[in-house]
Amino acid sequence: MYVKCGTFPKAHAVFKKLSPQDAPSWNALITGYVLDGKCEQALSCFEQMNCRAIPPDAVTYGCILRACAVIHARKKGEQIHAEIARQGLLHNNIQLGNILIDMYVKFGALSKAHDVLKELPTRNVVSWSTLIAGYAQCGKDRQALECFEFMQHEGVPPDAITFVSMLNVCSHLGHVEEAHSLFVSMDTAYGVKPNLECCFCMIDLFGRAGHIEKAIHLVQQIPLSDSYNIWLSILGACQKYGDVHIGRWVFEQAILADENNGLAYILMANIYAAAGMQEDAMIIEAMRMSRIWKSATHSWQSTAPSNNSHVFAFDDLLYLKLPSTHMQLNSSEEDVLIK
Repeated sequence: MYVKCGTFPKAHAVFKKLSPQDAPSWNALITGYVLDGKCEQALSCFEQMNCRAIPPDAVTYGCILRACAVIHARKKGEQIHAEIARQGLLHNNIQLGNILIDMYVKFGALSKAHDVLKELPTRNVVSWSTLIAGYAQCGKDRQALECFEFMQHEGVPPDAITFVSMLNVCSHLGHVEEAHSLFVSMDTAYGVKPNLECCFCMIDLFGRAGHIEKAIHLVQQIPLSDSYNIWLSILGACQKYGDVHIGRWVFEQAILADENNGLAYILMANIYAAAGMQEDAMIIEAMRMSRIWKSATHSWQSTAPSNNSHVFAFDDLLYLKLPSTHMQLNSSEEDVLIK
């Protein structure tokens, strides 16, 4: 109870009164330290166990391996791995094997992680996904693809974590069609609903490959809780490929999602500037600097409009001459109304 509440002094006081202090009681204390991020204390407890000749079990080793991974205590982790191997614990404990794979991945020791996977008598989706994610994060795309093929050959169905890694691999390699086929197969072949990260990977890949309309179509098909960043990604693709027409529409979707974020304005201004539309770019920049935003109803009203209020259609702003428009937007005497 005290460990779960993070009150370690009280937990220690209770622990000292225990007789005997067996492996389960030590495990409770060590687990609490690891979960609370106090990995050095967890390792200290492990050393005390050894000094008192209390044999650790698989739970103890698992917790300590996690602690080693967090604080990058590679030498200690390798020592514990050797002890685990000596005791033959990997032959009947796939979870312990997966923790070892994860530890070596966090160390960046992918060859050792792969060796551990090969030694496991059985491998599950966590085993493969952890290694694939490690290869993908380190840019070792070929090895990630090979692991995915072996995983399928063994009949281990991938999960959402596996697909995120593989979509990232396809993105690194520029394999758009392969990525889309993989994305579609998530639901149709494996019954895995694409999560937000998978969707973002696919949308980003479409955008960076210049398939901007496909990216937009995918956005419109799926519910997204973070639509602003998605639209921002597509707007970045419009900038890359100089697509002013679609870029302007995407810009409008972005500011509908978050009217107070200036990044979309910066991207849109850059798109106009690159197309030689300097006045349009300066108007967008003036709008950003003046914090004049477009709301979901395509209108913005000052809190106290006066008889001197000016009314502009949003589309008309792009065709107004810059000097007069800039003067009106920065006027301190008159309110502005955009609809």
